Amino acid sequence: MSKITKWKSEKIKVKVVFRLQFHATH
Repeated sequence: MSKITKWKSEKIKVKVVFRLQFHATH
């Protein structure tokens, strides 16, 4: 169960970072 939670949090983190990078470059 903790594994799934960690995977979800990691996915969200990557999404946020990707958005920040996208806005920073554009």
